[in-house]
Amino acid sequence: MLRSIRLRTWLLLLTLVAVLPSIAWLSYSHDRDQADALRRTQQDLQAVAGLAVASLEQAIEGARQVLGTIAAGPSVRRSDLPQLCQEYVANVAAVSSAYNSIGVLTLEGELRCVGPATTARFNASDREYFREALRTEKFTIGEYVFGRASGRPALAFAMPVYDYGNQLKGVSYAGLDLIRLDQRLKELRLPRVIRADVVDDRGLLLASTQSPVEAIGRPIADAGLREAVLQRRQGVFETVSDAGAQLMHVLAAVDESERPRVYVAVSADREQVLGAGLAQLRRNLGVVLSGTLLGLAFALWLAHQQVTEPMRQLLSRMQAAGRGEDGASSGPRTSASLEFQQLHAGLSRMLERLTLQRAAVEATIEGIVICDATQPDYPMVYINPAFERMTGYSAKEVLGRNCRFLQREDRAQPGLEELRLALREQRTAEVTLRNYRRDGSLFWNDLRLAPVRDSQGRVTHFVGVQTDVSERVRFERELAHRAHHDTLTGLPNRQLLEDRLAQAIHQGQRSGARFTVAFIDLDNFKTFNDSIGHAAGDEVLKAVASRLSTAVRPGDTVSRLGGDEFVVVFDGLGESAELMQAVERLRTGLTEAVELQGKDYFVAASIGLASYPRDGLTAMELIQHADFAMYRAKADGRGVVRSYQPDHNVGGEQRLELTRDLRKALGRQEFELHYQAQTDTVTGELVGFEALIRWRRGGELVSPLQFIELAEQTGVIVPLGEWVLEEACRQNQQWRTAGLCHVPVAVNVSAIQFKQSNLVEVIERVLLRTGLPPPLLHLEITESVMMDQPELISGTLAALRACGVGVALDDFGTGYSSLSYLKRFPVDCVKIDRSFVRDITTDPMDAAICGAIIAMAHQMSMRVIAEGVETEAQADFLRAKGCDVLQGYLVGRPVPAYALWAIA
Repeated sequence: MLRSIRLRTWLLLLTLVAVLPSIAWLSYSHDRDQADALRRTQQDLQAVAGLAVASLEQAIEGARQVLGTIAAGPSVRRSDLPQLCQEYVANVAAVSSAYNSIGVLTLEGELRCVGPATTARFNASDREYFREALRTEKFTIGEYVFGRASGRPALAFAMPVYDYGNQLKGVSYAGLDLIRLDQRLKELRLPRVIRADVVDDRGLLLASTQSPVEAIGRPIADAGLREAVLQRRQGVFETVSDAGAQLMHVLAAVDESERPRVYVAVSADREQVLGAGLAQLRRNLGVVLSGTLLGLAFALWLAHQQVTEPMRQLLSRMQAAGRGEDGASSGPRTSASLEFQQLHAGLSRMLERLTLQRAAVEATIEGIVICDATQPDYPMVYINPAFERMTGYSAKEVLGRNCRFLQREDRAQPGLEELRLALREQRTAEVTLRNYRRDGSLFWNDLRLAPVRDSQGRVTHFVGVQTDVSERVRFERELAHRAHHDTLTGLPNRQLLEDRLAQAIHQGQRSGARFTVAFIDLDNFKTFNDSIGHAAGDEVLKAVASRLSTAVRPGDTVSRLGGDEFVVVFDGLGESAELMQAVERLRTGLTEAVELQGKDYFVAASIGLASYPRDGLTAMELIQHADFAMYRAKADGRGVVRSYQPDHNVGGEQRLELTRDLRKALGRQEFELHYQAQTDTVTGELVGFEALIRWRRGGELVSPLQFIELAEQTGVIVPLGEWVLEEACRQNQQWRTAGLCHVPVAVNVSAIQFKQSNLVEVIERVLLRTGLPPPLLHLEITESVMMDQPELISGTLAALRACGVGVALDDFGTGYSSLSYLKRFPVDCVKIDRSFVRDITTDPMDAAICGAIIAMAHQMSMRVIAEGVETEAQADFLRAKGCDVLQGYLVGRPVPAYALWAIA
């Protein structure tokens, strides 16, 4: 109902509300003033009562003194002096004008003497004051009486009279003239609203400021006050008169005896007390209301000019903006207030922002849809052009419909359930859906849903922002495929292989099915790859992958673990003839030539087999045991198939562990160089060193025979060889700088290193960094290096000779020992293998071979170094044959660099 009230009415109510504080303040001030008036009146009543009580107490005390004077008179105390008693009392009465009768009574109440003199005679034995004086023998305040002697109303006082023998002889009395007391009371200048009354304990009026003198002796008119007197209730209280007036009273006793005889009652009419305040309130309210009416009329006029009309224009602009009309941008046409001018300016800025936002929404590439949450089935009420472009549907086709038509029959989507839940819970959500365009084509859509709430927090709409993520989903699927497949061959990788094995194991646990894992490693592929180049090697790997995939059954899995390692899972094949046939198909497929750039290349493989459940119950165990069997195949001559046996574990596990540690050893700086001296055969002078690598694994040295071949197979040999070159050159240069020696250091280079296309560049960089002159570096190669690709090797050797580096042929005599190769290749010296030197003094054949090698080398201008010289006899023989250099335990064992300082 409040929503439909017009602005004019609100302004009227606002004006009235503005006046209410003034009215409330007037009311509050009036209540406060009235309370103050009542409080002041009560204080005035108490003050008047106190004053009246004090005055009456003086009168009573005066009566006590007068009667005491009479009772003490000799003529009064003696009964034989009546004339003197009369005169004495008359004299006292003459000076006591407040009393209308003073006298002395006998014990029987007969008048004995009186003043002023009167002929009237009366008996007072029935008077209360007389009997009270005789009974108490004390000064007594009596009751109201109408004097029998004076004929006037009086308040009687009495005091006993004693003779000189202290015998009670009579009572002296005095009647306080109440008419005179009433006159004195009326002479008090009290406020008009206050009246004071003196009453006795029976409620009879003794004097009053407002009651006529005729009322003396009558019961007071206020029944409530009279009841309070009879009950001796003193203090402040209120009563209601017979006429309905609310009266305030202060009642105080004049004497403080147990039974007071005289009271002062001071009263005020509450209505009269508050009447002046009410009149003032009416005058103030009249002024306020008059001002309010005038202000209201002015406010209505001003509101029309400054509020209603500008507000109407503002509303008109907003309605025009809603319709998209140009008038929405115009300002106020009337001289509106500054606030409305600011409001119009703010509206203009808001409309500009809305225009920009609408333009942004219309221009965005994301589809935006707004659904009405107050209607059943959440119909669409707005879509932007991007939605139309994304879906192929026009606004006319979709407005009023639910968005579910975009999924067509594809309803089994997890995102749809999350979307329904978000709609029920009225919260935000982000889901990815498969939607279909108008032409039926599929597109993936990221939908971000957000509720729109009104001022009461109720959801009125849902806004959906749609992004076409088809390309992203395609890319994610491609990434997922790459995450589970080998990039080079497209085969499943280790992760997918382990997943397939886990599934096969689960199936085997349920049904008892068996399967076999074949671990395939190409023989000498590292050397092969380094020889023909990595690009050609990749082509060979792809050809191998293709042949393996072709040779297996549809349900089998072919996987590449990395490098030249492949794994095949034969589903449903345990140890059987059928398994061996399947493995043989693999071997047959691999033995066929691979043609690359017009040349045929042949590869062979070692294959290890592990069957479930005999050889392992987990994927890791099966792969590991098949790997052990494969290493057994390599140890048995390569190119063969071996099934896993438990005794394979010992060597296989050690080899795996050694391989893992070898890959990390270089980074851990676990390698070190030992140096073995080479001396002149004749003079014994130091002519060179050979740098020999050592691996300190876990604090213990590992023999090169245990890890060099493994380093070649794993590819670690290349970075390891570079480190050896760098360290040997650095150490030799350090000795040279220190002036300790000026001899070459020999470094062994593997076949794989030597076939690296950048070997010469690597050596030149090492020499440049270390500062070692090229002639002080000798490279040692084996005969097998020269046998493969002799043209390439010849070129490399020539380049090394050109830069000044020496070359030695290591282990000469153990290989082909082709003289033609020695003639073709630029070699500086040959090294006789230790196997010939060992028995040189006892075996004529070894002696002849050594002599022939020395003679042949000298004929070809090459120096000869004999390895493994351990005895003087061996040295003497070699010296006699003309060997140039000796190397062996006789000369010195290989030792770390710091131990060579003494030798150097």
